[in-house]
Formats: sequence, structure tokens, C-alpha cells
Amino acid sequence: MAHFAQLDENSTVTQVIVVNNTELVTTKTTTTDDGYINVAVIESEEKGIAFCRSLYGADTNWRQTSYNGSFRGKYAAIGDVYDADAGEFRSTVVAPSVDVPVVAPAVETEQTVVLETQAPVGLGSTDIPALTSADIQALTSEQISGLE
Repeated sequence: MAHFAQLDENSTVTQVIVVNNTELVTTKTTTTDDGYINVAVIESEEKGIAFCRSLYGADTNWRQTSYNGSFRGKYAAIGDVYDADAGEFRSTVVAPSVDVPVVAPAVETEQTVVLETQAPVGLGSTDIPALTSADIQALTSEQISGLE
């Protein structure tokens, strides 16, 4: 499938449509000196533009755009502008300026709790330092019930 962007009088994209490749293709047949027939399938942007104009009016302006951005800079989106000199679509959306305070990254400290007994332990929440997720996974069910 091919994609075509309609441009207004300021070269701003107003819509993007999908056109079946069969509307863009021309075949060229040649015969070699030894009798072989070669058929070349050629995709033409001009044929696609003519097809778009047949649907939306002869006075409309169209450019082909690449869905994967392989040509014309980027895939055209509504509001983008086509720069004819560069031959590519450009975004006009500018990210808003936001004042974000710069905060120094927090320094993480890790405390390791080694539980060497399999017997239930009677610990209150004030007796236990902060546990890491690895510490919690290492607790037995008896130790967990002792935390209540």
C-alpha cells in the first residue's frame, strides 16, 4: 500500500490516505535480441497523484509519503509541512517548554538481613530493617507468619 498526503496552499498536510499499489503501477515490456520477453513493473508517484486528484479534485496537491520513513524525511502527519526545497515532510509541533527542577538522584543504600534459622521468629515491625525484594522472597512461610 502507498500513502499520499494532501497539502493545502501553505504546504501543510491536511489528510493522509492509503492508495492501493495497483493504482501506481505501470508495466514496461521489452524483448531482448534473443527473443526473451522482460516485463518490468514500475511504481510511479505521478500515477498515484493523478489517482488522488481523480478522487479529490484536479486542483488538489499531493505528495507520496513513506509509512516507514524510508523517503521524504518522515511519515507525513496532519499538520506537518512539506518542504519542497528539501523534498521532505517536517513536523511543526514543538514540545512545550516546561521548567523542570533539577533534582540530584537519590542514593540507594541496601541493608541485607540474613535469616539463619528456620524456626519461627517473633519480630515486630520496629525490629525489622527495610527488606529488599530478595530478602522477602527468601523468607519461609513460618517466618512470614511470625511477622504478624
